Amino acid sequence: MELTLEQLNKTIMEMRTKGLLTEALALAEQGLLVAIENQNFQHGLDLYYQKLLIHFALGNTLGMVSLIPVYEASCQKYGTAKDFMHYYLVMSLLYDAVGFREKTIAMTKRSIDYAHELNDLIMLVRGHNNLCYLEVEKGCNDEALQAGLLARKYNQQLLRKLPELARLHDIRINNNLADVYIFEGDFDTAQTLLDSTLNSQIIQHHNRERVAALFGYGFLYEKQDSLKEAVNYYKQSIALAQSYGDNAITKKVMRLLLNVLYQLNWRDEIFEVQRAYIELSEKMSADNLLQQVMNLEFNRHKEKLEKKALYDPLTGVS
Repeated sequence: MELTLEQLNKTIMEMRTKGLLTEALALAEQGLLVAIENQNFQHGLDLYYQKLLIHFALGNTLGMVSLIPVYEASCQKYGTAKDFMHYYLVMSLLYDAVGFREKTIAMTKRSIDYAHELNDLIMLVRGHNNLCYLEVEKGCNDEALQAGLLARKYNQQLLRKLPELARLHDIRINNNLADVYIFEGDFDTAQTLLDSTLNSQIIQHHNRERVAALFGYGFLYEKQDSLKEAVNYYKQSIALAQSYGDNAITKKVMRLLLNVLYQLNWRDEIFEVQRAYIELSEKMSADNLLQQVMNLEFNRHKEKLEKKALYDPLTGVS
């Protein structure tokens, strides 16, 4: 049974790499039932992690939130260093989705620390590439470039072991480094990276990465004052994100689009996009994602305080 679950976990990762997310999710759910039934906690943690990453790739933040309490409890009870490395990565993705920037960076760096300790190439690539994106968001270009180039270095090592996964990471690294070069005014390098992403043989299977490349082009043209071209790419990015229900990215690109439309003074389009933006914002407020994530944080602190209150300092027993 352990071998079966181990092979299942490997198969799910391969399916995720190919972009077969719905099929991978169904397999992860089946495997998790088997792992729980057989009290195979280690493979169970791996399968929870897979499910969380699939929900992230599908833009299903609510699905992530619903899984976190049981995943966190299982990590605390049965987790190894590898599981905590995965846990901090997942939490960084969740905090980023709701705009909790400081916690996102803290969780990313903790995951990277574990990845260095365990010499986990996959996580070193993913962690440093995520850090590149976060440093760009902060406006720290030098730090972003350093993180992105580190991700590239680790990915070259990963290419020798897992070439298909490395090609997917290469697309993600291209997208983030392109933003760095756009901010630095090196538009040719940025365009080369984005061209490489959209010309990749695997990009059609990875909507989230294609969305990022499309709004990367929009940003590239906006910074060169080619505003009509920017509008075209931002609209393509929004349409693709909406097609698989990624509200967080849709909202982000709508803000970028509105900024360009104001510069063009296209009043009719401004009205339409504003209306769609407000409707989406109201829907996301109704989902109450930020509050749900904050509740996770509150419950975590509450549990720590309760454990501390029950601890007897004379006997060392709680």
